[in-house]
Amino acid sequence: MHMRAGWLLAAIIVIGLANPAVPTLAQECGPLKIVASVDLASSPDERAVFVPVMLQDQKKLLLLDTGGMIGELTPATVSALGLESHKTSGVRLYDVKGNFVDHETVVPNFAIGTLTGHNVDFMVGPDDLFKGNDEIAGILGPGILRYYDVAMDFAGKKLVLLSQDHCEGKVIYWRADAVAVVPMQVTRVNGHIVVPVTLDGHALDAIIDTGASTSTLNQTVAEGDFKLNDKTGMTAIGRMGDRAGSLVYRHTFTSLSFEGLAVANPVLDIVPDLQGSQMERPPPIGTRIPDRSIEQKMPDLLIGMDILRHLHVYIAYREQKLYLTPASTAAATDKGLTNSAAAKPAGISTAP
Repeated sequence: MHMRAGWLLAAIIVIGLANPAVPTLAQECGPLKIVASVDLASSPDERAVFVPVMLQDQKKLLLLDTGGMIGELTPATVSALGLESHKTSGVRLYDVKGNFVDHETVVPNFAIGTLTGHNVDFMVGPDDLFKGNDEIAGILGPGILRYYDVAMDFAGKKLVLLSQDHCEGKVIYWRADAVAVVPMQVTRVNGHIVVPVTLDGHALDAIIDTGASTSTLNQTVAEGDFKLNDKTGMTAIGRMGDRAGSLVYRHTFTSLSFEGLAVANPVLDIVPDLQGSQMERPPPIGTRIPDRSIEQKMPDLLIGMDILRHLHVYIAYREQKLYLTPASTAAATDKGLTNSAAAKPAGISTAP
């Protein structure tokens, strides 16, 4: 259930920092080094972003999902590529509806840009995963991402994977007026990024999940900490499948902030814990979640693409820090990775 040996084969590009406020990297710890840089594809509403990859020399797209676990391929992709699948040894990955997958496959030849690998493990997703879209082959999760630093420029539609061997804290290579540096915890088993946030004055734990189109709040937290119910500000908007107790609500809060960067009037979907009802203990909310016996707690909040698409994000997995700036107005170039001055989109601000 992990990436096999022989994975790292990459063209390394050394870059300097474009931000004039940051000094040149010290010689003893080295500059930032790119191992892959690709253009992202996105859904029309920009609430889902996809990474171009090569699977068995065929061009495909994988959903960029920091809230997943190991990568997943659709059953149709596994069949079309002639790959074999087999049942895992007692491991199940759950989705937000409480459904699970328990089969895996191995891709002999896999590549993201210039980063290539062999015999890479993927879970086989459920039958309805991207059904009817042959171009989308599955999900790219922390099973691969956590071995690199990951820079995501959603406005410029660029994904950059960088070596983790560089000076600590010297990572903002694009021009930015202000940077939020957020401490993060990487969960041991699934590689989820958990950060402290403040929602309307309440300190909460949140998962950063690029695989989620909307941001969600655990219903237990909404009802307990915020005293919300269907008569005091929660509006029912639908259900999560046909399970009992699967009603989803929505509420507009005043402010969501993390380390100096604030989102005004965030709209959060309030969701029940259907995963926990299927397992021994409730899991974190995310796209794919492992058995709860190996996780410690369920985060209160999930930050999805409705918020993240307004940001330029740098995930330093080894440092366990998340660097955030408002989204830039221009895409980074492959050579200098230089963006124009950061724009501040509506709803996003930086504290003085």
